[in-house]
Amino acid sequence: MADVAAILAGGPAFSALVASLLQPDDAVRSQAETVFEALKQHPDALVSNFLVALRQSPDVEHRQFSAIMLRKVCAREIARPDRCPNLSIGSNAPAQVLTKDDPPLWAKCNTATQVR
Repeated sequence: MADVAAILAGGPAFSALVASLLQPDDAVRSQAETVFEALKQHPDALVSNFLVALRQSPDVEHRQFSAIMLRKVCAREIARPDRCPNLSIGSNAPAQVLTKDDPPLWAKCNTATQVR
């Protein structure tokens, strides 16, 4: 698994992380989860990378996973700023742009992550 800085930069390293998080092999997924725990300290980059993956990934499963993870990161960081004050005000911009410019995509994100 690539280092945290490379993954935070996005692109193929972030795509590889998403693929690893979706692996049925426990060893691969466990290693990816460990890396992801370190990435949680950088919610700005996570929001940006999950938005890019949600919009641009050619893999449907990666887009669905990105929608779920984007919602989790946003819920943790934006809804509870007293507990997790790591998300900068500027990072709200991608979510606001997504809400305004692409309501169907935002609705899919919300629908994909609702508990049934």
